[in-house]
Amino acid sequence: MQGVRLFMFVVAIPALVALGHDIYLFVVNYGLDSLPDSLIANEKGAGTHFASLGFIWTEYAPESYAFVVRSVAPESWAIIDSLLTIKAFVAGLLFAGFFYFILGILRVLHLWPFAESGGRVYSSGRATDSGFKKSRSSGQLKYKRK
Repeated sequence: MQGVRLFMFVVAIPALVALGHDIYLFVVNYGLDSLPDSLIANEKGAGTHFASLGFIWTEYAPESYAFVVRSVAPESWAIIDSLLTIKAFVAGLLFAGFFYFILGILRVLHLWPFAESGGRVYSSGRATDSGFKKSRSSGQLKYKRK
């Protein structure tokens, strides 16, 4: 069960990193003493303070962005460009949510990695520790070493 918790933390790391990046940009742009008007008024535009995947790509790796724009066909670039508008934090949550969903299904079905915690464990029917089992004869176990 410890491994499952570690896996759940590892798949949550991209969302946590994106949230940390957004907090960093918020503090750098607005400081800690003043809040933007959209947050004070509790408007719907408050979600615009999250960084999109496209912003992160163009801000931190502009050379690779320009290379991909030149290399990809315009039909394919339209699809990629629409994906770059997704907020990085939301993309991290979707990534983690996919794996949490799979783990939930495995838990309901009592399959790996939840089989050891009370679920069904399927075996081949053969005994692995046959040296410790009682022999087929009903006699007492004899010590054979001298």
